Amino acid sequence: MIGGWLLALVPGVFARLGLAFYGEHRMSIGQNPVMKPELFESAAGNGTWSNDLATKANVMTIGGTVNATFVLLLACIGSAVGSWMLIQSQAVPMIGLLLGGVALGFVLGLVMVFKPAASPFVAVPYAIAQGVFLGAVSMLYAERAVDTRFGGATGGMIVANAAICTFATLGAMLGLYKVGLIRATAKFKAVMLVLSGAVLLYVLAMIGMSIFGVMPQSLIGGPLAIGIAVAITVYAALCLIMDFDFVEQGAANGAPKHMEWFAAFATLATLVFIYLQFLRLLALLNRRN
Repeated sequence: MIGGWLLALVPGVFARLGLAFYGEHRMSIGQNPVMKPELFESAAGNGTWSNDLATKANVMTIGGTVNATFVLLLACIGSAVGSWMLIQSQAVPMIGLLLGGVALGFVLGLVMVFKPAASPFVAVPYAIAQGVFLGAVSMLYAERAVDTRFGGATGGMIVANAAICTFATLGAMLGLYKVGLIRATAKFKAVMLVLSGAVLLYVLAMIGMSIFGVMPQSLIGGPLAIGIAVAITVYAALCLIMDFDFVEQGAANGAPKHMEWFAAFATLATLVFIYLQFLRLLALLNRRN
């Protein structure tokens, strides 16, 4: 389960690296292998975003990004519920949905990271695949949380608690961003770039240790595992600030229309990241109680 859970985070972390690098270098995006220069080419093909602002149908807007994010959330939640119900009715094996969802989501996520222009066509299938995986992994956590402090009598409360914490985090970070208490300054973006690289290395190392069966017990449970989970959850929450800034800057500078779907994908990846972290954190705290 640990390997699949970690694999689901990789596209999101890659997206974080792209947004962090973009935020730090603003329009100097030519050096970044993820945020390629052609990614930000003019919607009209003349290489200047500002010249395209008159062509509203071809440029990124905040409203369009919000709509795309809402569509992806609906697709993800709907497929998660469907996945949960299929497992509950024993119509489909949990392991099939778990591995199938994470594998397809991994591939589609990387497609958008390296080919953002494909986002309008790939984002919804990605959201559905992530939902299938989340439904299966949520059921797995619920089964292990039966009759526990955070799971309740059926174990389902751990899923509800993680979902509530996720959307509460989204609301809190949006509020902090809107009132200006947390802004994506140049220093903030530079720090997030470094943290994104560190988290990616940690995730890859955890996947490697999981595959070869050499996972230290201290990383599976106990104070160290809880401390790392809390730190990564805080990092994931701060990633939302990068997402908000990316949308704001992209709309202000007339980014191509397809970047609405890329930004929506990045935001969904962040929310999935946060949800999985809360699930893991609650599961670790259950072990301590």
